[in-house]
Amino acid sequence: MHFKKSFEQVFPSDPFSYFFLDEQFNRHYQADLQFGKLFSSFSALAIFIACLGLFALVSFSASMRTKEIGIRKVLGATSRSLKGLLTKEYLYLILLAVLLTVPVIYYWGNSWLENFASRIDIGVLAFLVTGVIMLVISMATVTGRILSTTRENPVKALKSK
Repeated sequence: MHFKKSFEQVFPSDPFSYFFLDEQFNRHYQADLQFGKLFSSFSALAIFIACLGLFALVSFSASMRTKEIGIRKVLGATSRSLKGLLTKEYLYLILLAVLLTVPVIYYWGNSWLENFASRIDIGVLAFLVTGVIMLVISMATVTGRILSTTRENPVKALKSK
């Protein structure tokens, strides 16, 4: 309370107010914390919607190629070779998406990080980890549908119109 008495002696008309510096810093970064939570929620929603779209695309493509798959199975193609054939085209699309988004994210991320006092650099490891996670999620989505397509009876596929 010595500080309060000294302050009132020097500045008698001003009220004495104090704060803790760590609380002040927390208030400054509160908006960034809320943005992080909101961004994470919408990212999870976007990933879910993208997986639904990818699943629908794979389902449509598999339904359009049921006769081809049936003929290949009758001629001796294994399930492994059919899975490789069907996942290869989606793997190329996913890798293309990664290659297109990395420069955009790198530029946007660096410009956003410039606003912070203690700035960090975005490393290659961050892009590799997120690329692998995206690849695993999308391949799990694609493989789930392709497995059911390759396990179907080829006779049913060839009899359908």
